[in-house]
Amino acid sequence: MREQVFLIEQECLYPEIDGEDRSAIHFLGMTEDKLVAYARIFAPRHLYHGEFFSEGRIGRIAVHHDFRKRGLGHALMKEVLLYFERVFGKASIMINAQVDLEGFYSAHGFARDGGEFMEEGMRCILMRRP
Repeated sequence: MREQVFLIEQECLYPEIDGEDRSAIHFLGMTEDKLVAYARIFAPRHLYHGEFFSEGRIGRIAVHHDFRKRGLGHALMKEVLLYFERVFGKASIMINAQVDLEGFYSAHGFARDGGEFMEEGMRCILMRRP
């Protein structure tokens, strides 16, 4: 499903499988036997593409095209954030968000930190949740 969303729908020019899945915690939103929502997270104090980060990180958030506009993305984010708090306490969390999704992440307590940049061919912003 990640490949469908990122490579095909969003025409991302970079490989979706980036080698970081082994160290991530994966959240799967299922309906019957079909994957319809997904997110991966990294614990605070982690390596990501060889760089050390003291904050937690959320990424690769996706909802299958046929299941959008039903609140699944918000439900998934709530579960991810509850997990973070339960397991890691009040750790700060970062996300490289697509510019068009700033409002979505703001609704979950994230705030923009800096200007726009390009990541994997897409306009993004760094957002943090203290």
